[in-house]
Amino acid sequence: MTTVVLPSPKDVRDMFEGLLGRGVEVGPGEPVLVSQTTWAAVGAYVEDNLSLSAVVAADVPLAAYAGAALGLLPLGGAQDSIGLGTVDGAMWENFAELLQIGVSLLNHDGAPHVRLYETFPPGELPDVDVLELMRGMGRRVDLHVAIAGYGGGSLSIVRRI
Repeated sequence: MTTVVLPSPKDVRDMFEGLLGRGVEVGPGEPVLVSQTTWAAVGAYVEDNLSLSAVVAADVPLAAYAGAALGLLPLGGAQDSIGLGTVDGAMWENFAELLQIGVSLLNHDGAPHVRLYETFPPGELPDVDVLELMRGMGRRVDLHVAIAGYGGGSLSIVRRI
């Protein structure tokens, strides 16, 4: 039997700090959910047999701040993006790269290998199976991530049992 392991807040902090090269605070947060009216940045992760294994979702503020911080883009651009409720261009490409690297939080010894399969920018509704998993049909950790010099938002990591 395989044990499903969720990353700890420290693991998440270490990954963000290592990638962004700046201080990051991580603590308990609210779940990130996606609907026609509530947008988020989403990564869907699959096992080698292409079965959905995990979903990582960030609200628009976190996706914008993290994408801007990774690309050393101005804070004002991230704030403008948040005001529009979307993340696109270089900010989205940078955040999608964070989702790719974030697979390191999901893989561990003795468990099936997972990889990023698909990303959904804010405004693009994920597939039904992704939405169902995001709504809690698995183990989850919901965090608030604050990036020094930028700002923060919510991050949810959900694993299928």
